Amino acid sequence: MTAWRTIANSEVDPGSPVTTDLVTALRDNPLAMAEGAANAPRFAKKIEYDQATGTSWMEFAVPDGYSGCKIHWMAEASTGTQEIDFSFSDDNGSTWSTDQIIGAHNSSHSPGHGEFNIDLVTGDWVGMYSDGNTVGSGSGTISGASASVDKIRVGHASDPTIKKVIIEWHDGDTTV
Repeated sequence: MTAWRTIANSEVDPGSPVTTDLVTALRDNPLAMAEGAANAPRFAKKIEYDQATGTSWMEFAVPDGYSGCKIHWMAEASTGTQEIDFSFSDDNGSTWSTDQIIGAHNSSHSPGHGEFNIDLVTGDWVGMYSDGNTVGSGSGTISGASASVDKIRVGHASDPTIKKVIIEWHDGDTTV
């Protein structure tokens, strides 16, 4: 992977000399960004997909350099109203935060679907959902979130028959 090199303002000020290091950084930095090098700005999203049945949780490791995510979910309830929850871990999944409800859907109006954004550093989240009959939204803050969040999970302890999730990693913007 190509390494990212930060270019100082003093290197590009008027009258600054053009150096080999500067020209190399101007050549290599766009490639380092595209490859997702450490400390490089992100302009491309990393996208993952998972699905589960029953009471299974879908767990996602937070990739290096990403501080937030947008989660698109869909679930089909077998009976009654089901909730979709998320929580996070800062110890690689040994312990989890309190579950946060981010959507609900009713079996008579299945499937339910929605999306929400989480800033993993501040803990702020905002989202919206629908089951074809009911529309809802929510927002909040997960207490205890920090830059050390290394895993998130999506699911519910009750029994949505099918859950599907697409997750887009980004740099912490919580705007839906």
